[in-house]
Amino acid sequence: MDTWLYRLQPASFRGVPFKVSGDEGTIGRRAITHEYPLRDKPFTEDLGRKARRYSVSAYVIGGDYMTQRDRLLTALEQSGSGTLVHPFYGSVTVNVDGEIKVRHSRENGGMCEISLQFVESGELNYPTAGGATAQNVDDAADAADASFADEFLSDFNLDDVADWITENVIDNVSGILDEVISVFEIVDSAISDAAKLLQGDLSVLFPPPSKGAEFIQRVQEMWAVGKSIYYNTDSALSAVDNLKYIVSDPALAPKGVWSTLSETQQTVIRCTNACAQLFRNTALSESTRKFSEIAAPKNNAAVFNGTRTHAAISAVPGQKTISGVLPVNYDQLTRQRITYSDLFDQEGARVVGDSAYLALEDLRQAVLLDIRDRLQHTDKMITRTPDDTTPAVVLASDWYDDASRGAEIVALNNIPHPGFVPPESIRVASE
Repeated sequence: MDTWLYRLQPASFRGVPFKVSGDEGTIGRRAITHEYPLRDKPFTEDLGRKARRYSVSAYVIGGDYMTQRDRLLTALEQSGSGTLVHPFYGSVTVNVDGEIKVRHSRENGGMCEISLQFVESGELNYPTAGGATAQNVDDAADAADASFADEFLSDFNLDDVADWITENVIDNVSGILDEVISVFEIVDSAISDAAKLLQGDLSVLFPPPSKGAEFIQRVQEMWAVGKSIYYNTDSALSAVDNLKYIVSDPALAPKGVWSTLSETQQTVIRCTNACAQLFRNTALSESTRKFSEIAAPKNNAAVFNGTRTHAAISAVPGQKTISGVLPVNYDQLTRQRITYSDLFDQEGARVVGDSAYLALEDLRQAVLLDIRDRLQHTDKMITRTPDDTTPAVVLASDWYDDASRGAEIVALNNIPHPGFVPPESIRVASE
């Protein structure tokens, strides 16, 4: 039984039907052979797949063949790509390739023969210039950490002081670490465990000769050791928000060094403030690193005619990205922009040292530019309500004509089961 006959499809182009008497196609690879002087062996370079071309011997027939012919010629002369239903290859997106030959003859009256030439459309997909804003945040955070370390080493000095002064500083810094432990004990035990270890080593790190460089490294490692595996975008952002919370925690706020205090009291407060500033600033820089690692949205703002995409380069080789987590949505980005602006304003007003302040401002600029770039490539959020309990894939198909976006709806609203989206207001992308 010739089953292939049942697989043939009626031919058409842009919805205009025609008959086919035969066809040809060309496929292959784009190969360039380099032959060098005085060398017997050539080198053939493979430059990729060759564009597929289709030659179709078509005809229209019947009492109204002229009307059929005119409709087909109109479809062929339209600009841009169109859908060709090929009898043997099915639906393919093609462009008309060059000239179309039309033939009438007295012998074959009542029909028109048309030689069609098509080439596959493909897509215009090449990189366009774009700022690597996430990498810029990483670079600014590294530069800021270096400035924060230099400022700490210039402000923290327990050389040639009485033992009880050192003990007071240790007690004050231990109290700061108690606050860090209480904040992170439930939400991120890795940071709280690292804080406990650092707390136990203060009596070794602070007494003269103080090991300031080692203390700085331990503080930076304490923030960096936080969890790096997240279930969804909300859990990734919660790690960022926890670090931002500790920056604004009143327990880490600087104390006033008043002239009415004794010199020893001023030394204790000055050294305690230097430690508190190191805790705050390094926590802030680490939060920006974690935020920059969350996936950025794809550049879908430059889609042209539905088939051409221009992908912006916003990442560089070696840049870390949290896998398995959806990009931050518009509402989340807006909230992060507001909280980061407030946090940088607060910290900029109390940071000590010109270099530390300038580094903080550079980091602020890098973070806000990264958020602005993400916002430009992110769809705005709207509130929609399903008519009934509906599977997420059905909603995605109805709302976006793309069932694969069902996972996005589930993740944005923390829906327990993707097969049962309740008839309640949910936040989804507008497009």
